Amino acid sequence: TRTVAVRLDNQVAQEYERLAQLKGDKLGTYLRDLLTSNLQMASIERQALWLNYIELFAGCGGLSLGLEASGHNLVIANELSPMAAETFAYNFFNESLDEQHLEHTLWINSNFSKNEVSKRLRENPKTYPPIMNSGFSDLDPSTQLNKKLLVGSIVELNKLLQQQPELLKQIQDEHLEGGLDLVSGGPPCQSFSLAGLRQLGNERNTLPWEFAKFVELTHPKFVLLENVSGILRAFNTDAGQFYAWYEVAKAFSKINYVPLCLHVNAKYAGVAQNRPRFILLGIRVDIYAEIIQKLNEKEQEILKHSYQFLEKLHQTKKQTQKALVANQPAPAALSIPDDACHYCDLRTLTVREMARVQSFPDNFKFLSKVTTGGQMRKFEVPQYTQVGNAVPPLLGVALGLVKLLIDELKEMESMVLNSLKLEAGLLAGTTGGALAGFGAYSSVGLLASASTGTAISGLSGVAATNATLAWLGGGSLASGGFGMAGGMIALGGIVAGPALAIGGF
Repeated sequence: TRTVAVRLDNQVAQEYERLAQLKGDKLGTYLRDLLTSNLQMASIERQALWLNYIELFAGCGGLSLGLEASGHNLVIANELSPMAAETFAYNFFNESLDEQHLEHTLWINSNFSKNEVSKRLRENPKTYPPIMNSGFSDLDPSTQLNKKLLVGSIVELNKLLQQQPELLKQIQDEHLEGGLDLVSGGPPCQSFSLAGLRQLGNERNTLPWEFAKFVELTHPKFVLLENVSGILRAFNTDAGQFYAWYEVAKAFSKINYVPLCLHVNAKYAGVAQNRPRFILLGIRVDIYAEIIQKLNEKEQEILKHSYQFLEKLHQTKKQTQKALVANQPAPAALSIPDDACHYCDLRTLTVREMARVQSFPDNFKFLSKVTTGGQMRKFEVPQYTQVGNAVPPLLGVALGLVKLLIDELKEMESMVLNSLKLEAGLLAGTTGGALAGFGAYSSVGLLASASTGTAISGLSGVAATNATLAWLGGGSLASGGFGMAGGMIALGGIVAGPALAIGGF
């Protein structure tokens, strides 16, 4: 929008003198055409800047009004109060809620039917029936959610989206046309406010966590949460001080959003009111990775602390237990569920997932109870512990092959030593064997390819030696052969064969 404003200012400056020379209808026609042209350009510019957003705890629409003025595009809004929803619907959708057939405003659930709109508008939100139990809902799997105001509890909305994946899919970042850029909202905050009754146990204090649950379901790129500055003040409890803002930041970190917590005052944005507010800006970790290097040094320094907060939270009490890295080996300690968490979902691994890390095939079945705790840890060996304590089967394969090859090499060594004790006439035979071995080794270097597909003749040094021995051994271990050790045995056979044949064996 700033780009548009600058362009319009420049045009006005350039055309001002011409405007002064025009008279009568010509002036009116010129101004009309100029305004129409500039509005069209401004519309094109704004569409290019549009970001899709969802507004929770929408109220009468203050935050949405500002976001739309900034070029954002409202996908859906949610508001508990039907009275506030009436104002929102009128201003954003030009819809009067006293009409019988509403296009944009839908009730998540109500004690009254669609035909009783006047009763819905005066319904006490605390009496809304739980979703799927009773009441009248305007939503079903075929409902199109775009440009809708959903009246009802965010708690029930989260339940509905979990129960009806067809609805959830419409508003998820990966499925929504253009993606879901932002979920924003200001959860009711009277119980946090220093001007009100500060009540830690107030049920409204759980709403920021419901906000986080909605974010976890929809996967927006960014999160914007606004609340009173009283959320920064600690609650005194029997267990010590409780910092609500810190717990909210943890809730978003746990679902993989980097939380930037700010204390701002609306007066610095041009508002004629001294209005300090807590703002949490959450950035999805993959988006954070994309943008961090594009920011200036000061911005990077600020966000670095937020990212460290997220990293620290994902560490467990042992300090070595972090989220797995997708393309790196897992840590060695994997014997209890919380030894490590999934690299993407940030949850504990299942028994089967830990078994896969250990290289167990999926058809290997683990029996007995899944986990244990307390004093029973001293004698019980549940499935998680069975997996963690086991020797990885692939390591067992490798060790088994090594033992086999070592035994064969010892036997070969014994045969060679015995052959050296043969009569002097055997010398010619061993020479012939050595020449045969040298010939075989050289031929492989000239004609064969390594397991990677690269011609061995194009390799040199240790790489060429290893590739040649692996070829003689029937290929690398990974490809089903006996590797370099097998090659050494085969080469030994080529050397010893002529010697043994000449010696009469």
